[in-house]
Amino acid sequence: SSMRRLQHWYDQVWPDADTVLPMLVQQLRNQLLHAPSLEGLVADFQVTGRIKSISSTFRKLLKDGMVVERVKDVLALRVVLLPAGDSREQLATLMRRDAITQAKADALLCF
Repeated sequence: SSMRRLQHWYDQVWPDADTVLPMLVQQLRNQLLHAPSLEGLVADFQVTGRIKSISSTFRKLLKDGMVVERVKDVLALRVVLLPAGDSREQLATLMRRDAITQAKADALLCF
């Protein structure tokens, strides 16, 4: 069946996804903890990861008419930053501006 072929593809492409994903999450977390460019700008952050389910991939293939080799989001990492209370002022200073909007500060920190 198509689901079995998809499972076989997953097993070939990411046979160790269950062990790789936590390592990737930890590596990214460590990079963010020691990122000089974020120092003082971020109060806290969360890093999570997920492996796309086979049924979700199958639905995506059907919906988008894609071939499985073009699926790029089998593994995903998500970072959520909580800006420091004075991040807007810090960013304005770094950018040599009198002030920036909160929306601009959020965009600079989160995208």
